[in-house]
Amino acid sequence: MAPLKTARILVIAGEHASLALPLPNEQVLPHQLAEVSGAPDVVVIGPGVQRRTSAGRQALQRWPTSKLLFVAPAAEVEKLRLSLPFIPDLAGAVVVADTATEREYAAVVTELMDVAQRDRATRGLYDHLNSQMSHLSVGRAALQQRSEQLALAERYLASVLEFAPQGLIAADLQGRVISLNDATAALLGPGWAGSERNLLDAFTEPAQGAVEAILSAAALGRSGRCEAELRSGAMVEISAAHILGRAGEIAGLSIALLDISERKRMEVALAETNRRLNAVLDNASVAIFLMDERHQCVYMNSAAERLTGYRLQETLGRPLHDVIHHTRPDGTPYALEDCPIDRAFPQNHNEQGEEVFVHKDGGFYPVAFTASPIRDDNARTVGTIIEVRDISAEKRNEAARELLMREVDHRSRNVLAVAQSIVQLTRAEQLKEYKDVVVGRIQALARAQGSLARTAWEGARLEEIVGDAIEALGSPGAYELNGPSVKLAPEQVQPLSMIVHELATNASKYGAFSSVDGSLHVTWSLIQSRLALVWGERGLRNLQKPERRGFGSRLIADLTRQLQGEVTYDWSAEGLTVQLVFPAERVGGA
Repeated sequence: MAPLKTARILVIAGEHASLALPLPNEQVLPHQLAEVSGAPDVVVIGPGVQRRTSAGRQALQRWPTSKLLFVAPAAEVEKLRLSLPFIPDLAGAVVVADTATEREYAAVVTELMDVAQRDRATRGLYDHLNSQMSHLSVGRAALQQRSEQLALAERYLASVLEFAPQGLIAADLQGRVISLNDATAALLGPGWAGSERNLLDAFTEPAQGAVEAILSAAALGRSGRCEAELRSGAMVEISAAHILGRAGEIAGLSIALLDISERKRMEVALAETNRRLNAVLDNASVAIFLMDERHQCVYMNSAAERLTGYRLQETLGRPLHDVIHHTRPDGTPYALEDCPIDRAFPQNHNEQGEEVFVHKDGGFYPVAFTASPIRDDNARTVGTIIEVRDISAEKRNEAARELLMREVDHRSRNVLAVAQSIVQLTRAEQLKEYKDVVVGRIQALARAQGSLARTAWEGARLEEIVGDAIEALGSPGAYELNGPSVKLAPEQVQPLSMIVHELATNASKYGAFSSVDGSLHVTWSLIQSRLALVWGERGLRNLQKPERRGFGSRLIADLTRQLQGEVTYDWSAEGLTVQLVFPAERVGGA
């Protein structure tokens, strides 16, 4: 074998294998890259190296001008040759089998060494190498293999550029476009294909500052990206990186443009939809909760926060049930698996009904709820949406209605009983007189019922009851009422109205209302939770006390007992004075 020229050859044999190359020992450098100073002309990757392509790329990254030779087992040579064009930086590597002869090894190494030394000075490397290796079949095959690999790599790169969905641009360090693919031309618009215009001109003025910063950073060896708007109206994500020259210097820029216009439109539409949805949810009077597959709350609207007393942040990390629905009103624990609201998720169907929640302050309140599963595009249940409405007022109204219905039933029966008694017990000499008396007493009942109805059966004011009864029989100016504003209990309204009616009827026949000189003064006052009502008639002459007790007197006595009170009469020649005293526990101002 002819002696090799003086050269620096680095042999990487691997830690557990040796490379028996027929090279002079003084020309083989240590196999550890860290121990090598200066760039070798040829780096040989032996068959014992486990990750040979990684080792090769590492060597070329450190010494870009070195040439690379892979020595591989014969069974792997063809597979390795075909894969190299698709691996960055390795398209120019040469592969020989470990079964090659000593002369073949030496020839390949010598020619690679020559290529490495001449690559720096001339572009006629291939002609020189072909003329020097024409007599060596292995050398010619190696060069042919390298040329084919380079051509395949160029076709591969051209195919990538042609069919890539994003825009790809090669530019100089000043940002002038050197080449671009079809996707870029479609994004930038007419006038850019084959031009050397500055890429900044393709962007709107507000976007040029950010784009210029990205390109300047790439020219200094730093990559970057940003979003910017093209003059064509498209929104793109632009990224830039540097391209190294033969000597490792930064020689140009590689720029990629990704059209994100549709994504931006979707983001705007989604933001607008979210804004509207949040406006609807936050202004909704019903409380709305969203739970994930772990039954944990991931959203609650303002109404839900007001309803529960909790903010969303206070419920995170725990099932919603354990926050607002953990205990029954009787104090017993309420297990999650027993909760109908949470069954909407595992059973995958709607649930609705009424439950009792626990407020943050510990109080209980009734709610009506609807729980529905949330499904993804594949109809898989991924959570639950819950609508909740506080029905405390409805429950109170329902109880009030039931109480009112019972009260109305009781009052109606009582009125009918009183009316029956009036009809049965009223006495009169003539039918017309009998009719007038009965109608008057029934009208007194009706006035009492009307007063109760106006206050939803919660009572009536004493001054209204007395005034209505007297007004029906007395002339304006013939009577005077004086006393504090008093609210009667519901059960006191009817008896008092009937008593005043009987007194007013008697006054219209025999008393103050039967004489032009007569007058009536009705006063009342409160004495230690007892109401004292004084009925005083004046302006009469020779008034006589009745010799017998009629139905009216007996009715007043019965009604006074209903009031749990007492009634006294004082007959004088000038008029009648009646004092009625009964409890007045439900007394209030106007």
